[in-house]
Amino acid sequence: MKFAIIADIHSNLTALNAVIADIDAWNPDQVIVNGDTVNRGPYPRQCLEFVMDRCQRDGWVVTRGNHEDYVLDNIDPNPPPSSLDQQIFYNSIWTYQQLNYDVTPIELMVEQYEWQAPSGELLRATHAAVGNRQDGIYTHTSDDEIREKIGPPPAVFVTAHTHYPLHRQVGHTQIINSGGVGISCDGDTRASYAQIEWLAPQKWDINLVRVPYDLDKAYQDMLTSGFIADSGLLSHIMAFELRQGRPHLPHWNKRYYQAVLDGQLDLKDAVQAYLDNPTLI
Repeated sequence: MKFAIIADIHSNLTALNAVIADIDAWNPDQVIVNGDTVNRGPYPRQCLEFVMDRCQRDGWVVTRGNHEDYVLDNIDPNPPPSSLDQQIFYNSIWTYQQLNYDVTPIELMVEQYEWQAPSGELLRATHAAVGNRQDGIYTHTSDDEIREKIGPPPAVFVTAHTHYPLHRQVGHTQIINSGGVGISCDGDTRASYAQIEWLAPQKWDINLVRVPYDLDKAYQDMLTSGFIADSGLLSHIMAFELRQGRPHLPHWNKRYYQAVLDGQLDLKDAVQAYLDNPTLI
């Protein structure tokens, strides 16, 4: 049984097309799209339609990520966000608009996916931790913390969210993070996905695959789609992340978010200040 795991597409259609060409050549039995198909990128509607079409035709499975939650929050925000919050997080509103306000496919996404081998071994896939789509597993996460995050320990636990590819053993469980298709965070700007194959009892073949794609075109997509011009000032940080293959938005949040909320700094100035002096990792 062969599984291809992709995640964190983030509306990057150019990267998605490159990864799917590689996956189709490998010809897996099951493809799992493990959250964050949309948001933070130029083509949310096209990426979502592509994925849902393959669900219909080829039986793909799609789990919901935290960025799907952010888009759903726009249906009936409670409490309503402040105008400043809307400016900071306008990307999810823009994504909602690009989806023509139709989030039915997102609402149908599952929380997690499980497959049981004939031997009884279990593969479990969910976007981050079980029950928490924003609680990631990192290289520095302790074994005890991981045990709390994965639920009843399966043979293979597949996660995403961090955009860092990872293969780690905790007890009898292999922990796999497939990395990011649309945005990388480990300094390698190539797209990443996981190939997992069950071969026999207690025998799994696992490969983390990097796929090169046209990064310049992906950046041009951000320009021509209106993503950078129309989806809020933080789109400039997101475009910087794309080209760097590094996480910058969390560092912007840490350095400037509260100052902007408190009125100490204009949002445009805070974005430019970060781009002039980014946090280097």
